[in-house]
Amino acid sequence: MKIKILNFINKYNQKRFYKKRNAQILSNTEIYPKIGIVLNLDFHMSNKWTVALTPYRINAIIKEMNSIIIQNQKDYDKYKNDLDVIIAGEPGWGAPHIKYVKNKPRLKYASMSDPHSKIVEWQNYFLENDFSYTLAYYYNPTIFHLRKIPKHKIIHWTWAIPDQFINEKEVRIRNQNYILIFGATNGEAYETRNWCKSFNFVQTMNYSGVENKVLTDREYFGWIKQFDAVIAAGSLHRKYRLVVPKYFEIASAGGLLFAQEAEDLKLLGFEDKKNCIIFNKKNFEVQARTYLANKEAYTDIRKAGRNLISKRHTLSKRISSLKSHIVSHL
Repeated sequence: MKIKILNFINKYNQKRFYKKRNAQILSNTEIYPKIGIVLNLDFHMSNKWTVALTPYRINAIIKEMNSIIIQNQKDYDKYKNDLDVIIAGEPGWGAPHIKYVKNKPRLKYASMSDPHSKIVEWQNYFLENDFSYTLAYYYNPTIFHLRKIPKHKIIHWTWAIPDQFINEKEVRIRNQNYILIFGATNGEAYETRNWCKSFNFVQTMNYSGVENKVLTDREYFGWIKQFDAVIAAGSLHRKYRLVVPKYFEIASAGGLLFAQEAEDLKLLGFEDKKNCIIFNKKNFEVQARTYLANKEAYTDIRKAGRNLISKRHTLSKRISSLKSHIVSHL
């Protein structure tokens, strides 16, 4: 009971802080552009996100882009004439449903994670509310599913690793005679992940942000650095084929990334046998057994995977790219 009361007081104080902060940002003539992030603040403060990367991403948008927080329709109606940019979270998932007015503000971005979910509803939301662009975690799947949205309005603004969590220690071989796999298992979206588990050289751990979140976000980034090789997989079905956060997290930790094939990999700079091992059901076993028989030969690939994340997929670079896009389109 005491903990609940303390949490309530903490949330109340944070809401007061952000309300005051909103006013300070809007009154500061040196801050341009004026940006608003549409967000369920309770959801965010309680860290109900299933992906360890998300709270860092949201905090970066708030702090580094001097964004005010819009929590509901009332806030939007109050601030819409003072803003240059809106960055809207997904309605119903960490953000409220808002009815937007055309050109209020001029530049509006809508975040989009799983494009296979609520296709008709999401496309209608985007088009009816006159969004300028969608910030898509997954480029090719978004194009495949959301066909009413013009391609030029789809920005591939995918996952990124907070700079402080990239493993800077020397890549070392622990001689683990297995390849790790972990994550959610329920549903067809994880068909290939579950198929990988059938091999005796694959070790399974039931850690999952969706189904079994037992680690804090910070603990998770420390935990994943312990493994030589880790599988990132969901489903090879055309409906999915998502380059999920695990791809970035494994590579950033210095582990050998076994990456289920997906169309977005090339766009993101992942290359087979250069900075990861890309597999499908036809070649997985051969690729895995070849690695396990000669783990030392894969050290340079592990280093290259980590370098890819450092050069292209840090959170600071992702925020910088969004800032540049905003400035060039206002």
